[in-house]
Amino acid sequence: MDNMLQAKLDLRIELEIGKRMDDSIIPNKINKIFNDIFVKDDSKSPFRNVLAAATEPGTSIEVIKNYIRYQVGRSGSSEIWKTKKEKNGKIFAQEVVEHIQELQDDAENITKDLEKSIYQTISLDSRLNKEEKIKN
Repeated sequence: MDNMLQAKLDLRIELEIGKRMDDSIIPNKINKIFNDIFVKDDSKSPFRNVLAAATEPGTSIEVIKNYIRYQVGRSGSSEIWKTKKEKNGKIFAQEVVEHIQELQDDAENITKDLEKSIYQTISLDSRLNKEEKIKN
C-alpha cells in the first residue's frame, strides 16, 4: 500500500472515531448513573474490583458484564450494585451493563463504518490509478 493511500486511510479512521467519541465517551454515562443514585464516596471500591477484572488478560466484554451481574447476587457484595434509580426503577448494575453494551455496539458500528470507508477509499484510489495509467 502506498504512503498516500495509507495517509488517506489513517485520516478516515481518525475522523470516524472522532465523530463518535463525543457521543460514546465524553458524556461518561456511568458517572451520570452513579451520581443519579447519590452513592456515598466509600461505596466506590466495587469499581476497583471491576476494573481489576476488566484488565485481566483475555477478559472479554461479556466476562465484565457477567462479573457485574454476579455482584448483584453475591452475598456480601456492595449494595451499590443493587441500588435502584427512582426514575426508571433499574438497579445500578443493570444500568452499567446496559451502558457497556451501548459502548460495545458503538465500537462495532464504528468498525463497520470504517470498513465501508476504507473499501471506498481503496476502490477510488484504484480507479484513479487505472485512469492515470490509461492517460499515460
